[in-house]
Amino acid sequence: MLFARNIFDKLKQKFVEKLDDMAVNSSDSLLSHEHLFNCLYLWKQWGDEKKVTSWLNDQIITSIGCIKVLKAFVSKSSSHDLSDHSPKITSFINLETIEDFIPIEKIQENLKEINVEALDKEDQNLINLFEKAISVRAKGHKEKI
Repeated sequence: MLFARNIFDKLKQKFVEKLDDMAVNSSDSLLSHEHLFNCLYLWKQWGDEKKVTSWLNDQIITSIGCIKVLKAFVSKSSSHDLSDHSPKITSFINLETIEDFIPIEKIQENLKEINVEALDKEDQNLINLFEKAISVRAKGHKEKI
């Protein structure tokens, strides 16, 4: 065992306390954290789920917040073809992972107000990934393509 149970429980508590504090005092830092996706799941599991979902709902009020939240939910997969010298990386958004925290409809509503053409290429691609996931779901297919 890496840690004694009581030490691990204290570490979990400290982790949750840190995220609770960041949510209140440095929300933008938390929202921009490169491991936000993993943090959200652990925060929800070890902490107060209502705090997590409430914080996320507050973040998606603005279109910029929606974009930042969506970035946390982008997944990547790689595949190889026998003729390829390097792997093909595919990005996608699994709507079910977002719905573990917040309703998709709230994000859709806030993204309607965005002028996609005014966004940088990365954010445009992000919006396209989200819209693709919505479209795939509407057709009744598995979301990951």
